[in-house]
Amino acid sequence: MPVLNTPSNFNRLTILLVTILTGVCSMDAQERKLGNPVFIQVECTAGDLFHYSFQISPDERLTEIRGTPFFNEAWQDAEVELVHDTLIYYFPMRYNMYVNQMQFIYREDTFSIGNPLMVDHVQLGGHRFVYLPFHLGEQFNMAWFEVMTEGWPRLLVRHESRLDAGSVPVTPYHCQNDYSRFVKRSVSYYMTAEMDEPVEIPLSRKKFDSLDILDGYRDSIRELRINPRRQGDLVELFKLLGQPKSSLKI
Repeated sequence: MPVLNTPSNFNRLTILLVTILTGVCSMDAQERKLGNPVFIQVECTAGDLFHYSFQISPDERLTEIRGTPFFNEAWQDAEVELVHDTLIYYFPMRYNMYVNQMQFIYREDTFSIGNPLMVDHVQLGGHRFVYLPFHLGEQFNMAWFEVMTEGWPRLLVRHESRLDAGSVPVTPYHCQNDYSRFVKRSVSYYMTAEMDEPVEIPLSRKKFDSLDILDGYRDSIRELRINPRRQGDLVELFKLLGQPKSSLKI
């Protein structure tokens, strides 16, 4: 039975290991001036000492741009469970897709999870997120993925928000203009129990139909008229893939 670690007993933990989470600036009433880095200590029962810290400079221009960098702008009750741990932490949280950060409020300050690799999952407003490696073309990356289906193979979605100026992408280091806006995008991935990282699901019908994970299920998929461009269809597909082939009834 997990130990529920609520804010009221947060400082009463007497366990040895310290997880360091670093302060960042938010873009709303939680915004604060950045001086020296601010740290909080989260004690847990994990077996290795680690720390990872970074600091983000505030950019007030981002508050005036149309659209949003957040998965959901409202702060929502969230649960954070660490890897190989029995403790669950509760914070108001939100996911900043633009900078790929899980941000949370603790004692009226805004922080970001400093080392996502130590997090087993985040349960945020009815959505479950895990932090995984993946490849974007030839480039190695790490990101938060929403878990759409449990079991194996698993359907995952990577959400992103980019800053765009018409047809010209704008980065955090370029000047903004009246046409700049945040544009949301969601990309679907699949992952089996044997895979080290998720792989993007192709939108091309030919490439999609050739996926190895569909072996033995293709007749059922044709019956269901699965379209890889529709997320609802993919959810139904992966529920189907989680069933033994002998039990399929269409």
